[in-house]
This record gives sequence, C-alpha cells and structure tokens, in this order.
Amino acid sequence: MLITCAKCNSHVDTGDLAPGEIVKCRCGLSIMVPDAPVTAGKLECPNCGASVDPAHKVCEFCNTKLATVMCPKCFGAVFEGSKHCNHCGEALTASSVVHHGDKTDHVCPRCESHPNLLVEVVAGYPIERCPECEGLWVSEDIVEKVYSDRQNRDSLIAASSKKAVASTLSSGAPIKPEGYIKCPECGKMMNRTNFGRFSGVIIDFCSGHGTWYDADELHRIIEFIEAGGLEKKAQREKEELMEELRRLRSEQRLNSMKPANTMNSMGMPVPNRIASGNGALSISSLLARILK
Repeated sequence: MLITCAKCNSHVDTGDLAPGEIVKCRCGLSIMVPDAPVTAGKLECPNCGASVDPAHKVCEFCNTKLATVMCPKCFGAVFEGSKHCNHCGEALTASSVVHHGDKTDHVCPRCESHPNLLVEVVAGYPIERCPECEGLWVSEDIVEKVYSDRQNRDSLIAASSKKAVASTLSSGAPIKPEGYIKCPECGKMMNRTNFGRFSGVIIDFCSGHGTWYDADELHRIIEFIEAGGLEKKAQREKEELMEELRRLRSEQRLNSMKPANTMNSMGMPVPNRIASGNGALSISSLLARILK
C-alpha cells in the first residue's frame, strides 16, 4: 500500500507491514501504517470511476471493457483509458502508458542493428527483451527492485530462464558474441563486471541508464542472491578489510620503532610515513568501512 508523507509529500510503500506498525519515509519522518481502505487492491474504472478488481475484463457497473496497462512513472497497474495513475497521480495519455508487448526504440546491443526490444511485464516490472537472442534490458530505476524482490522471486526466475536461443538472427546474420557492447539508451560502450565479484556472471551496465543481461544471466544472478551470495560477498570483503587493517597496524608498529626522522641525500630530515599521519588516516578509514 502507498501512503503519502505529511512532511515531504512523497509516496511511501508500506510493503508487508500491518496497520499500526511504523514505516520510515526517506525524509526521516516515522509514519504509522493506517488500515487498508475498502477499495484496496482495486482500480478505478476509466468510464464511471467505480472501484473494480484489476483481474476483471469488464466493469461490473457500466460494462466498459477493461485492459490493464502500466504507469510509466511508478509502474503501477492502471486501466487503459485512465486519465491519472491511481498510485502516484501521474497524468496519463494513450501514448504514455506501458503495454505488454510494446516495441521500444531500443535496439538489441547483442544483435546490433537488427531487432528492437519488446516490453515484457514481469512481476509488475517492465523489462525489455530481445525477440532473437532473448537478452534482457532492465532500466536503472527498477534494477535494484528486481534484485531485492523476494515475493516475486519465482516469477522472475521463470521469466529470465534461458529458452531455445539461436546462434543467428532470423535474417541469417550471426548474433554478436560476448564482449563489450553499447548501451541501448545512450549508445556509449558499457562497463563489464562480475556481479557481486564472486557470482561468475559477467554483466554489462551503463551508470544512470540500466543493465544488460544476456540470455539466462538474470536468472543466474537471482539464484546467486537467493543462495546468500551477496551476504557472502559482504563477509569476504569485511575479511579482506580486516586483513588490510592488520597489515597497516603491523607496519605502524615497525615504523614506531624507527627514528622519527631520517636524512635525505642533502642532509635534510625527512619524516617517516607514520609520523606524518598518513598511516593513522589509512587505519581510521579502514575501521570506518569495516564498521559501517
């Protein structure tokens, strides 16, 4: 359920919290979760305004045919023809809503100039899929939501599982092998990284625009997260920081046993690294990273 913060007027998702529990807005205000309204889970009919179950195909009050589409701002479900989003209030037009199966302006970076990506609504998220190589483009504003969505984990795994992927396009041209590819949004070369450092899944991402997953990569990442991969990554990074802290403290002890100053070739005194404070700064910054 979405509620409005009285301090900053932004929408706050209460998630699975029960009425009476406290949810914190990003501005810092603590808000008590109210009782759900009687129309919770329903959408407004674009013709008569009645509250209707989104699963219905026809309004039970005015017999208007109903089709569910998505708000382009918050990705909430709305009935096609609605003037405003029920969830965030965004003004809607026929051209702005997101339909399952829509062809986008993005070209598949793996198949290059051949197929445009198609919108595929998965667990409420508009993900773009290439119809040829089945690669997936997930925009920056929803990629973290996909990673953290435990409630829809099975649906996301099923939708991102590898199907029969051909090695050539329907035109007969070969699909580009693995390697650096261009961002579908800005056209610049994307960065490549091993997700979570230890997953073994190499993904392509463009900061500020989104992440590209070749067929089956998002599936493998979700399974990596489900198996506790991110927690193991955090633990391993903490162990690495602890090892570096021990090394610096050992170096500090050795330096403390040396004279405070040494002489250079000109006979001038040169302070050692610890005396200058650099060692202490390194240790304090490491401690801050370990404890955060």
